[in-house]
Amino acid sequence: MKLPNSYGSVIKLSGKRRKPYAVRISKLVEDDTGKVKRKYTYLAYTYGTYMNGNFNTCMGKLKMKHLPHDGRHTFASLMDSAGANDVCIKLIMGHSMKNDTTKGTYTHKTLEELLTEVNKI
Repeated sequence: MKLPNSYGSVIKLSGKRRKPYAVRISKLVEDDTGKVKRKYTYLAYTYGTYMNGNFNTCMGKLKMKHLPHDGRHTFASLMDSAGANDVCIKLIMGHSMKNDTTKGTYTHKTLEELLTEVNKI
């Protein structure tokens, strides 16, 4: 079985960072050859455009009340329940570890390690 590259890029004001995505969503971002469809896998939406155009429409059809941020709670909970490494969870979610010198300064994780952890869910 060929495993996909499984890394997407997240663009932030502070610069670009690479984040792993779970193998099971690879069909959403990769073509049939396993190559990423676009150089950067992100949507160029503002928060307001996304909320008014897609998210609220989807929530209305599903008769659900959620915010996009709720997905972060779900992701963190699923990762924790799956026994994922705490440092990996924080790195994937973009959380700072500046208050923990050991983990924030001396602990390093590779993209492969992050991918292994995200695939636990």
